[in-house]
Amino acid sequence: MKNDIEKKNKKVEKFYLLNDKIVKKIFTSDEELGKKVILRILSDILKVPVKKLDDDFEIVYPKIGLNKRNINSEADLVYKNKKAYFSIEFNYNNYPTLVNKNFSYVCLLYLKDIKNKEDYSNIKEVYSINIDGFDYYGHDEFIYESEMRERKIGIPLGIKIKYYNINFAYLKKMGYNDIIKEKNFIKRLMYMLV
Repeated sequence: MKNDIEKKNKKVEKFYLLNDKIVKKIFTSDEELGKKVILRILSDILKVPVKKLDDDFEIVYPKIGLNKRNINSEADLVYKNKKAYFSIEFNYNNYPTLVNKNFSYVCLLYLKDIKNKEDYSNIKEVYSINIDGFDYYGHDEFIYESEMRERKIGIPLGIKIKYYNINFAYLKKMGYNDIIKEKNFIKRLMYMLV
């Protein structure tokens, strides 16, 4: 299955504005404006009103390692509120260890608030939003949603982690007239970066 996904996605579009440094500047140079835009993006992706997400919503320092032995643990953007962490990654290229890297960020955030054995009941949800310059699954969808499930019967495991892959390359197929009529806020916003 993994090899099938890798084969389908050999062709990577060049989206020069989808660069980590550029995107971090866009969303953090005016922290209040960046927060409003991120809240709106998260609201559309998660299908939750902004008011429900805005409860103590704040940016988190992107170095999310739990100790000094964690290497390469600087996420692009990390936010949190009272109930969840939100890791937002801008993936310009698709490479073999991308999933492992993003999953390590999610695991570090999942464990971030655990200080002792009693803390396991208070684990926050973690949402991993991956804005990809390629169609990760190769099925021409704009947004893919994933979670851990039992394989045969499909019941979620109850682990508070969800993945969303935004297929930025999908927007390349849309014309200006299509985007003007588009109701989806994320498509309209991200079309500016195409």
